[in-house]
Amino acid sequence: MERDRQENAKFLGDFDELFDIKNSTEELALVENLAVTPAEVYPISIESVMEMIFTPGEIYWKKKSGKLIKVLRAGEAVDVKAVTKFKERKMDLAIKWMSSTEMVDLVSGHFEQLKNAINELERVELRKKILEWFKESYWRADKKANFLDLTQIGEKVFYTFNEEMSEILKGTSQMIFERAALVGTIGVFSALALGHTDFKTLQDIYGLCYLFDFAFDKNSYSFNLNKATELERAAPGDGVAFLIVGEDTGPELGPFMQHTFRGARLARERCGKFFHSEGILKNITIHHERINGNGFPLRINEDEMSDVEELIIFLNSVIPYRCFNYELNDAKGFFKKIVYESEVFGLNESITKRFKKMIIKVMEGIGAEENPSPIPSIVEATK
Repeated sequence: MERDRQENAKFLGDFDELFDIKNSTEELALVENLAVTPAEVYPISIESVMEMIFTPGEIYWKKKSGKLIKVLRAGEAVDVKAVTKFKERKMDLAIKWMSSTEMVDLVSGHFEQLKNAINELERVELRKKILEWFKESYWRADKKANFLDLTQIGEKVFYTFNEEMSEILKGTSQMIFERAALVGTIGVFSALALGHTDFKTLQDIYGLCYLFDFAFDKNSYSFNLNKATELERAAPGDGVAFLIVGEDTGPELGPFMQHTFRGARLARERCGKFFHSEGILKNITIHHERINGNGFPLRINEDEMSDVEELIIFLNSVIPYRCFNYELNDAKGFFKKIVYESEVFGLNESITKRFKKMIIKVMEGIGAEENPSPIPSIVEATK
């Protein structure tokens, strides 16, 4: 037991290091990184970088002297205007790859097959292949696992927003936009484990994660609201309390309390065309709810939730509202840890027993049989 506690403490420490609030774009841009050598980087065209949504590694400016200056961190949302300036200055760029293109292409290929599958038997078989890959690294920790691979898979397969909407989302908060890339892809694999094999549904769940805080924009999303959002994610009620008792936060309480309903309305008005089913956008209203009724704004409990609503609440709780540091990128066993030890990670109000039991049953069982078993419903899994 003591050994388990020590291991959990170490994992929590490592997990916390993944999120470094100091790693803002401004602080990381144009910072010399002496630890990187020319042998570790490869030339990349500015045009290639401009086509990226999230960087698959660290991007460097290679000066004529040979020095390498980091201009984009791994997993960073690419600012097209900034990269255009690199082009105007005729800067030579290089990349230190941190994502595995081989793994990303493999799994993306499976998802593309899922997209084009014509019957449920094909979808079940592809679900099995995808979850077996996910299990090896992110559940069983048998192989090296990379968080950046997940964001790259999500971008390559599921991202649907056009350039205009992408710039709006990035403009509100680059941190929220980058967080959504990871949350959304974890959502896809979680939904797949729960039995959702329809590609359009998976794509909608992924896209939804970018719109949890769509009510805010670059002018309204303040430091106080960012802090309140993270406090509320970590412990229901803390974000609201922070805005109530703060000396200068009172005016922001109303917008914060209303942002779930307002965000859902704005998303229906402006983002419906990016989704196969506009109905999923209503789930924006429940991303701050909790299974025991302690969330807001509806204060619903698990008996009133669908499996998709349970998934959304889980997803918004599992990843902090901070910049993600992909340099500390050991994701081995990550998903198993947060499911099996949800209480340790402060998720006891965000994951129902039936959700947890379903995920464990599927992830432990996948690959155990030569032929995929029928997909169980979330109710059957609790028997």
